[in-house]
Amino acid sequence: MRKIVTFFNSFFEDKAVSDQSPKESIEAGKALYEYFQKQVEHEKNRFQKLEDKASKFLTMISVIITAYLFVINKFSENFASLCSLSRALQIYQITLIILFILLFLTLGLSWLYLLKVLKPLTTRHLPCSQETIDVYINHPNKLNEIYHDNANKMKQVIDEYKSTNKVKVQLLSKAYNCISISGVFFAIIIPLSVIYKYLT
Repeated sequence: MRKIVTFFNSFFEDKAVSDQSPKESIEAGKALYEYFQKQVEHEKNRFQKLEDKASKFLTMISVIITAYLFVINKFSENFASLCSLSRALQIYQITLIILFILLFLTLGLSWLYLLKVLKPLTTRHLPCSQETIDVYINHPNKLNEIYHDNANKMKQVIDEYKSTNKVKVQLLSKAYNCISISGVFFAIIIPLSVIYKYLT
C-alpha cells in the first residue's frame, strides 16, 4: 500500500511530470484520478455501513426498552411501601430501584450516542456545475492539470469522510458499551424482580 501511495505521490512532483510526454502525463493523471475516485466510493460505503449499524442498534434498544417497560409494569404491581416491609426487603427493593435507574440511564446514553451517529451531516463533494463542464470542453489540452486538480479535490473529500467516519466509530463503540452494560443490568433485574414478586 505504501508503494502505491509513493507511486501516486510522484505524479505531483514537477520534475517527474516534466519528463513525461503529454499523453503519458494525461494517462498518469487519469490513473491517479481513478484511484482517488475508488477511495471516495470506499469511504462513502463505509459511511453508509456505519449508519446502517446504528439503525440496527436502535432497533435492539427498542426491543430492550419494550422489555424494560414490561418488567417495570410487573414490578410496580407488587411495589409495596417501604414502611410496610421488613428491613431486608426494604434494602432489596431499594437495590432493584437503583438497578432500574441505572438501566434507564445506560439505555438513554446509548440512544443519545446512536442519534449522534445518525445526525444529518453536510459532506464535501466534487463540483458539478456548468463551469466544471466548461473547463473540460474549453481546455481539452489541459486534461492532465484537470485530472490532478480533481484528484486533489477528491483527497479533501476522502479526508473529510475519514474524519467523520472516525467520529461515528467512536460513538458506535460508546453506544455498544452502553447497550452491553444495560444488557447486564437487565439480566440481573429479571431474576431479582421474580424473586421480589414471590417475597411480597
